[in-house]
Amino acid sequence: MRSYFIKRPRYEIQPEEILLDTFSKTSGTQSHKLEFPIQRKAVMLLVTLGTLFLAGSGLFALYQQTFRHAKFAAQAQENTLRNVMLQAPRGKIIDRYGTTLADNAARYSLVVISEELPRSQEERSQEAGTLAKLFNRDQNEIAHALEKGVVTNGVTIYENLSLDQALVFRAREQAFPGIRIVGTFQRTYPFGASASHTVGYTATVQSQSDQKGIAFASRTMLGKTGIEQTYNTALEGKSGFITYEVNARQDILNQQPTTYYETGNTIQVTVDAELQQYIYTALANQTRDKKGGAIGIALDPNNGDVLALVSVPGFDAQKLSSGMPTQEFQQLVNDPRKPFFNRAVQGEYSPGSTIKPFLALAALTQKIISPNKLVDDTTGQIIVQNPYDVNRPYIYHDWKVCGWVDMRAAIAQSCDVYFYTIGGGYGSIKGLGVDSMKKYLQDFLWQRKTNIDIAGEQIGFIPDPQWKEQTKRDIWRIGDTYNMSIGQGYVRTTAIQLATTYMAFVNNGIVYQPHILKRIVNPETNTTIQNAAPEILGTFPVSRDDLQIVREGMRGTVTTGSAAARLAGLPFTLAGKTGSVQTSSNLENTNALFVSFMPYENPKILLLVLVESGGEGSASAVPVSRDILEWYWYNRLNKTP
Repeated sequence: MRSYFIKRPRYEIQPEEILLDTFSKTSGTQSHKLEFPIQRKAVMLLVTLGTLFLAGSGLFALYQQTFRHAKFAAQAQENTLRNVMLQAPRGKIIDRYGTTLADNAARYSLVVISEELPRSQEERSQEAGTLAKLFNRDQNEIAHALEKGVVTNGVTIYENLSLDQALVFRAREQAFPGIRIVGTFQRTYPFGASASHTVGYTATVQSQSDQKGIAFASRTMLGKTGIEQTYNTALEGKSGFITYEVNARQDILNQQPTTYYETGNTIQVTVDAELQQYIYTALANQTRDKKGGAIGIALDPNNGDVLALVSVPGFDAQKLSSGMPTQEFQQLVNDPRKPFFNRAVQGEYSPGSTIKPFLALAALTQKIISPNKLVDDTTGQIIVQNPYDVNRPYIYHDWKVCGWVDMRAAIAQSCDVYFYTIGGGYGSIKGLGVDSMKKYLQDFLWQRKTNIDIAGEQIGFIPDPQWKEQTKRDIWRIGDTYNMSIGQGYVRTTAIQLATTYMAFVNNGIVYQPHILKRIVNPETNTTIQNAAPEILGTFPVSRDDLQIVREGMRGTVTTGSAAARLAGLPFTLAGKTGSVQTSSNLENTNALFVSFMPYENPKILLLVLVESGGEGSASAVPVSRDILEWYWYNRLNKTP
């Protein structure tokens, strides 16, 4: 029997599927294909975007070519030009007569241009070795400088090369990429140590430029002390530069026009260079066998001009500016005589008997005593009752027996008993007392700066009972007042302060500010940029009659008093005041002082001399002063052709 099968579809079609729309059918078909046609809208969008991109690129290229060509050309040029800074010469310093105190000498330096150095350390090491052989120098030092120069532009390898050395390098410069030889300047000081504290010295500092492609060819000189420091800005010049064109290998192709530097301004000072040197030599000879130093200050009392400002010992400013070996520099720093210490403005000293004219003036002003009243100094001492033990009185000695003296004689002979009396009081004379002495000294411009144009000035010190209680944990005693009356004990002044305030005895109480600057001059046009006019520092609140009495006493110092024997036979009239200050129990440690002015009738110079450990003022300071003043008389005031 035969079997029959009825063929049926594998998947049955449901009735609702027959009703599907064409889109659904097409969509189902497309989903099973790997690709299908893009719609017309999408094609149009892509074409539009592409067209806009191409048009924008074309316009940008046209803009760059047309409008920014100059900028890109300049940038391309920068990649081939190297600018090397030229150090500007520092301005000269000259004395009142035009004599040079500080100048410049042409020198040569090797410097690193970072952008031109070989990139590999091996190449730089080879370059250092070749350069070391050429100049017979240490290869490691050169290699260190080159490695430093990789990150720091303008590093100096060598300074102060000779002309012959410069020519040797110039002939082989192409073999040393990244190293250039340039002209620099070294500071010179013709007057050496004699002007070292006044003129000062410079040091070199490494400088960097903020401008792309610029290297400082050498270090910049910076004033460290003295006039070099005070007027550093005026002395500095304006740097220039040399432009080199180099290829991709940094070989120099040619040199472009140079932008020249501008020299710094000339500083003319009031100092007399010959007088400065003469004073220094005289004081150096006086202190040669002593452990201390010395000071010499000469002023024109009529305007405050500093004619000389000397501190002994000095130092070699030339060596410091050109580069002193570390060991030698350390020896100077550790020298017990302190050659870097400017005693004239930084040192604080007991004034000794040079304080007496000021206290005499104070006593006259306060009417403590009349100038003609006689004080008994026939025993050379005063005896004061001891409040703690009547059997052990205090005795205050004079340095000699002066006899009966009035104010003029007391100043001339420097009688301590007289000034014990008007300072602390004795017998029927009340005395000024410590508070009044301090007040008048402050009125007379003590314990304040003179504002001299040299850095480091100190102000001195005037003690009082409150200070002693706070710092010494002790009460103020009558002995402290007596000591202050003769310039001993705690009172301190500076040499420049003492010399400055002595101007009041010349100018009827007027004190001028001491100044070293005379004028600032443009070296190119020789025109004056700034003149230093005299300035009044202060005026003593005293009468002219009282000032004249004190002046007469100071004249007596020279004619009949403490300095008369060593000042006999002078070709000019002179007045002054001696001073001696014992700085320890050893009598050899006594500072000697003499402040004087001449001619007496119309003074042209005021001179202060202080010799540390010089003994009595009349023994060392007076003879040196005489020597200096005679030189000034014959070479300046009464010079014959």
